[in-house]
Amino acid sequence: MKVKGTIQTPVNDSDEEGIVDQSWIDVVTLKGTILPYGNELALKEYGYKEDVKYRFFHKGRRQTALIKGNRFKWKDLLLPIVYVADYGKAQDILLDTSGEGKST
Repeated sequence: MKVKGTIQTPVNDSDEEGIVDQSWIDVVTLKGTILPYGNELALKEYGYKEDVKYRFFHKGRRQTALIKGNRFKWKDLLLPIVYVADYGKAQDILLDTSGEGKST
């Protein structure tokens, strides 16, 4: 299904006492195709052995924000990026289930 989502990156802030707090900032909004995706397919096609729930396919200008450790915010879901296959004018992204949660 065609979707529009936002890539977010973590930012660490610390207060006067040195206590670190992680927040997320929006980096770029992308259009692409998102598909349900299972662990068996991730293992077979990519050799990736972790939990995967979605596959996002972005076609167009290469996006440097599509990296492991960032997350994809779509609707009210927050899905960590765990794997990126970069094909130049297209990027294929696997999204994890462990960090899935509602955005605030």
